[in-house]
Amino acid sequence: MKSPNSRRFGSWIVRPMSCAAKIAGIVLLVGCSQEGGSLASVSGVVTLDGSPIANGSVLLTDAEGKMATSPLQTDGSYSLECVPGVYAVAVAPPPPLDPLALNGSAGSGLASAKIPKQYQDVGTSGLTVEVKDGKNAADFRLDSRPKPK
Repeated sequence: MKSPNSRRFGSWIVRPMSCAAKIAGIVLLVGCSQEGGSLASVSGVVTLDGSPIANGSVLLTDAEGKMATSPLQTDGSYSLECVPGVYAVAVAPPPPLDPLALNGSAGSGLASAKIPKQYQDVGTSGLTVEVKDGKNAADFRLDSRPKPK
């Protein structure tokens, strides 16, 4: 025969867990949706002085703080999804290698491009993209020479 406390204990565990699952589901739905809209895709190539940037990442940020990011592939290409809108763009270098994680190896073998500081911040890069519904293409051509003022 079950004690009256065993049922109470079981519901005490299940209710908070089911509430947490429901809250997590709502947060995911809200975070990935726009008022009745859907995600658009953006892809392209990032180059520095005409050569593809083989590693790093592309970051898009809109005026409301929504962000989307994608790693750069070895050919300089990227692909991401975000809600349609106008975004400021930054191109970030890869994080520094952890010398303790290398175990004596030379690293990934990919040369890290010297991305000029101005492109590493959405506020100073001067790069923007307007993302519309559907598929969008946006190539970013970075220049290492300082621009005349």
